[in-house]
Amino acid sequence: VSAKAIVNASGPWVSRLFGETLSMPAPKMIRMVKGSHIVVPRLNKGTEAYILQNEDERIVFVIPYEDEFSLVGTTD
Repeated sequence: VSAKAIVNASGPWVSRLFGETLSMPAPKMIRMVKGSHIVVPRLNKGTEAYILQNEDERIVFVIPYEDEFSLVGTTD
């Protein structure tokens, strides 16, 4: 099999793919983070990030993203 390019879409398992399948170290190490974000229209005009906390003490981050959006999610 030959190809001009390979797309590695293994996500947070990229280091494992390199080590176990390709028998070589990954060029950069990444860490797996469990969480998700949604992108919504900008919620505030400032550059500050916010932490919202529910009564059960779970938190949600609201982080400015690009110029017109906010990321809302459970990880920073």
